[in-house]
Amino acid sequence: MISALEEIEAPPTITEEAPVSVSSKAKMEVKVLVQKLVTRLFKNAKVNHDIGNAVGIVESLLEKVWAKVEGQSFTVTPDTFQTLDKVVYKDLVRIWGCAESVVVTFNMEGSSEENCIASIFKARLMSQPKKRGAVCKFLRSVGKAISKPFRRSSEPVWVL
Repeated sequence: MISALEEIEAPPTITEEAPVSVSSKAKMEVKVLVQKLVTRLFKNAKVNHDIGNAVGIVESLLEKVWAKVEGQSFTVTPDTFQTLDKVVYKDLVRIWGCAESVVVTFNMEGSSEENCIASIFKARLMSQPKKRGAVCKFLRSVGKAISKPFRRSSEPVWVL
């Protein structure tokens, strides 16, 4: 019986993998945000991703943004994931006029506009989200109070 137990191999031990480094995680977060921005630009310019060079644009813009952001300390919150691409898109459209001209600017490689875009992205990424003011909090609470009777609940509101 002892020989039978010796023949049984020990189950493989589970080792913990090395944790992902902070810089690679931050770079991946920035990459996702850049992808969201490029997707929004192509969608609003009504350009098909297959026709445009979306992958090349993402890679070149990621290199420029990461060169500016690397070494800086920043946190990407869920709110940042939801709103950063919208805010940067609005800034870019405000500068260049429309989404189509921003896409054209992205396609021009080696232009100084890429540095401008990366600077806008960095400024928005590094700035902390503003806290809600008193008026915003008040209007939000009024909206909740007004919409409360119209929310679905598991219990019937009126019983006959």
